[in-house]
Amino acid sequence: MAGRPGRREQPLDPQAGPLERFALGLRALRERAGLTYSEMAEASHFSPSTLSQAAAGRRLPTRDVLRAYVRACGGDPRGWEDRWERVRREVPGPAEPDSAVGDVPQGLGDTEATSFVGREAEMAAGSMLLDRFRLVTLVGTGGVGKTRLAKRIAHSVAGRFADGVHCVELADLDDDQAVTGTIASAMGVQVGSGQEASRALAVALQGREILLLLDNCEHLLAGSARAVRALLTRLPGLRILATSRQPLDVGAEHVLPVEPLGLPPVAHARPDASSSALSVTEATPPSPAMTLFADRAEAASPGFRITEANRHVVASVCRRLDGLPLALEIAARRLRTLTPDELLERLDHRFRLLGPGASDPTVHPRHRALRALFDWSYELCTDAERRAWQQLSLCSGGVLLTDAEQLCGRTATGEDSPPAEDDTFEALAGLVDKSLATRVDAGGQTRLHMLETVRAYGQERLAEDGRTRQALLRHRAWYLGLAAQAGAAYGSSREAGWLRRLRAEHVNLRQIVTADPPAGEPPEAVLRAAPGFWLHCLTSGNVGEGAGWMRTLLERHPRPPSSESSEAVAAWCRAVWVAGFLMLLHGDHTGAQEMITRGEQSLGGIAAAPGPSEPEPDPNGTN
Repeated sequence: MAGRPGRREQPLDPQAGPLERFALGLRALRERAGLTYSEMAEASHFSPSTLSQAAAGRRLPTRDVLRAYVRACGGDPRGWEDRWERVRREVPGPAEPDSAVGDVPQGLGDTEATSFVGREAEMAAGSMLLDRFRLVTLVGTGGVGKTRLAKRIAHSVAGRFADGVHCVELADLDDDQAVTGTIASAMGVQVGSGQEASRALAVALQGREILLLLDNCEHLLAGSARAVRALLTRLPGLRILATSRQPLDVGAEHVLPVEPLGLPPVAHARPDASSSALSVTEATPPSPAMTLFADRAEAASPGFRITEANRHVVASVCRRLDGLPLALEIAARRLRTLTPDELLERLDHRFRLLGPGASDPTVHPRHRALRALFDWSYELCTDAERRAWQQLSLCSGGVLLTDAEQLCGRTATGEDSPPAEDDTFEALAGLVDKSLATRVDAGGQTRLHMLETVRAYGQERLAEDGRTRQALLRHRAWYLGLAAQAGAAYGSSREAGWLRRLRAEHVNLRQIVTADPPAGEPPEAVLRAAPGFWLHCLTSGNVGEGAGWMRTLLERHPRPPSSESSEAVAAWCRAVWVAGFLMLLHGDHTGAQEMITRGEQSLGGIAAAPGPSEPEPDPNGTN
């Protein structure tokens, strides 16, 4: 069957070479299928122009385009790929990349000064999404590598766009109304006096097939959304790849999350250790985060290598910095001055350590220091979101959304205002939208997590605002209250539910017990939680850690509280019993006996609570 009418293809001479014969074969396949290039495009998601260029005989198409072409015509791509490979070997010079040979997409640059690590899954997903959808937004926290990934994706798909790829950088623009005009200027479109920039773009680019990369949209969300909506409506051949810390929320948008680089697996960790003590086995394969750090460290400090001696330290550095590419690159430059161990030790003050002195002076000022990166995110937050960020920065193991609403209820709207549920929820949703918190489904409930670096910034802001003590008291009271409620549920139908609840909060409980309490916290607050600690550690396989918790707690409170409240004394007695019981189970018979003796002596020889062989303690504190 002959092909349907359309623009006549240029004749090719089969004797001219293998490239021409390959193209003629593709043309014959299309003619047998009786399809126009427009009909093939509907079936393949590639443009008619890209498909026609595949059979033009000027250069080899990419494998992706070849497969799409053959499948659209009902053929088997496998045989055609074999032919493609034979022609590629015969044709002088390299096979065509996705962008035309010699063409450099506008604004993307033609080379990269440093290696590109990982991101295979995101590259594949970005390519696939741009095949299917007209607006794709790469969304992630600052410093995660959105811009570089977007440029890589744009390079990889450039061959699909007959009229090119254009990059428009919005980082230095501060006027929402000027987004469309900036796009027109970057694309070389003249906007007449009194003419709408979007209309001028529509006239100039009508019928053209273009990929537009809009970089750094987060501070101009409204203007970016308006520009994108107008251009997509007026230019059917346009596709847009955007980067932002927050989605544009345009109807046609498909979001591609950009997460930090993969971290090395943890072989083991001491239960009472911080994340800096996490180690990896000697045989641990390099993760993308470690690969990037090693690459940049070798460039900054010739002679640096990852060895068996420093592997666990490098892994800990990568973990402490959450696998954030920008943080890893700045930290690697500090190895000119510090050993890996010294670098790890100083990460408690990461924003001072990873300042402008170790930055790349050629990058945007917001990427020259870790602090500047998050200052920008902080500026884009509402007051309610800033207060919620500060409060949640104290949650080291994540936080249930329902708990976060309680913790932030009076911080989201101001300390002198009553809690407003809607405002609190919107503040928390805003943190998720701005890539400052991530949402995880935990058994049908939403749990929010913050990267350690995001938490560290929130804690610094909390201190600068003079609110650390107040926020700590709220945080500790909430989680100690949960533990106390779990202890009170012992023996009831609610016990199993409460134990599951505490298991998810293990890291938060550990942080509270092992840290010094803030001034103003009554001793009985943590003592009342002891039965909950006992049940949790006993049923979760953390008996040894629980014994350590109780030892720490009673070193701080060696005697009953000097209080007229009998409940406070009873809480101390139960804590002594819990400590002794957990020590006994852990095999520390001497410590258990010392603990029981201490309790007896402090109470004048009257046992504080029944021993392990006696009737079990009343969860409500009465005998």
